[in-house]
Amino acid sequence: MSQIVAANRALDGIRVFLAANGQWMETPGEAALLAADEAIGVLARARRDAERLIVVEPYLTPVHVDGGRVSPAHLRHVAPVLAMAAE
Repeated sequence: MSQIVAANRALDGIRVFLAANGQWMETPGEAALLAADEAIGVLARARRDAERLIVVEPYLTPVHVDGGRVSPAHLRHVAPVLAMAAE
């Protein structure tokens, strides 16, 4: 079964998916479909985006592909913690 990388965008908490071009997209159909042997390496790349505060807690999730439509088997929501400058 293929997998995709999902996360929440750090700026606004919207769920996003990692595309093959390295961009974070809002629909799972735009995500890169990953085979088991490449998933861990791609997740490591996504975690670097988390370190740069682009996304929050990226994770792998299996997907179902039916007629070209990609449906994640499981999604979770991680609310971003927004830092506020001291006044």
